[in-house]
Amino acid sequence: MLGANRLFLTFARVRSWNKARLRNYRDRKKREQTSDRAPLCIMAIVKNEARNISEWIDHYFWQGAAHLFIIDNGSGDSTVEIIKSHPRRSDITIYMLPRPYRQVEHYRHVFLKEAISSRFQWLIIADADEFWFDKEGEGLPAALQSREAFDLIYCNWTIFGTSGLEVHPTSLRKELTKCQPKLGPHEFTKWAVKTDAIRGRSAITVHKVAGCRSTHTISDNERFQINHYFTQSLEFWRDVKMRRGDVVDPANDAARTLQMYHGTEAACVHQDDKLSSMVKAL
Repeated sequence: MLGANRLFLTFARVRSWNKARLRNYRDRKKREQTSDRAPLCIMAIVKNEARNISEWIDHYFWQGAAHLFIIDNGSGDSTVEIIKSHPRRSDITIYMLPRPYRQVEHYRHVFLKEAISSRFQWLIIADADEFWFDKEGEGLPAALQSREAFDLIYCNWTIFGTSGLEVHPTSLRKELTKCQPKLGPHEFTKWAVKTDAIRGRSAITVHKVAGCRSTHTISDNERFQINHYFTQSLEFWRDVKMRRGDVVDPANDAARTLQMYHGTEAACVHQDDKLSSMVKAL
């Protein structure tokens, strides 16, 4: 009798799980078929990015993002004021979340708070020194549409140095063209994901998305590129990166040293002006 009861409970749990799975599938398909969801939004966490935030915002609107979600993590400069004064301010949502070392927690909070799955088809999380672009020049929504069969797309960094600049450049995209010949390591890939494929808030991490089907996950450095302007300028490295601390772990607060800076600079020997040429042609 006890065994029969256990078997009944097992079947009941399976039926309940299957009903929930089918309901979620129907809801996802219904959202996919509706045209009221914008194709792409971008999320970032920033701190003391006054030198670059306008260009970063302009870049992602140029690349076709419908909305930007920017989390300010305790800036002490004019970052927030610059964001608020942007001509497309109505397409930017600012969150003031100054608590340190909570990068992933802040991402997950905004994802749920803003009901991103019901409003946008794709999500990209990009730091203020990361510039995704479509190498074919059609913009990110078109590039993502061309990969519609997939739920999750990973892309490796193309790591840029300062191109010998000590004073901060007027434009990262136009002036920085020296990068490392090899792409960044796979453990630090960044991602674009269909929001319907995110299985709960805990799926979101900095470099990976958990729970997506492996058959619908690809790595694509052919159509997509991420220019990661890691050092930017000696001025920026000293005044900002070496001082603001880490966004994840206090143990890494002092990790950005002049030794790291010089090591990065020495490795940036390859010329890459794909994005620079695109921007200059605008």
